[in-house]
Amino acid sequence: MEQVNYTNKYLQVLGDKLAAHKSESSQSLANQAPSSKHLEKPLFQPFKLSQKAKKNLHKAKAKANMDSDASELLSKINNLLKATTIPESPQGTEEASSRPKIRKPARTISVLNQ
Repeated sequence: MEQVNYTNKYLQVLGDKLAAHKSESSQSLANQAPSSKHLEKPLFQPFKLSQKAKKNLHKAKAKANMDSDASELLSKINNLLKATTIPESPQGTEEASSRPKIRKPARTISVLNQ
């Protein structure tokens, strides 16, 4: 019976503390409402291209389309690249191998003796 009374008192105190905490948090939320308007402002603006830059870009594209010599050269280069085969594994020579070069011990000893 004493345990039940203790538990009831403990739960009553806990409920009172939660109610007090809830009222404090609602008051603090009411105080923070004006500051939330400041958070709605975006942190950055997206980049916008100016009208002058757009005109220059369109002129450059038109000029590139008119320049047929360059496009012919690019198409030839693309055809050559498509025609070449690139091996899947690297082909190395003996000079370019990944093995470290081994020095001859006789030369090393003679250098140390000098």
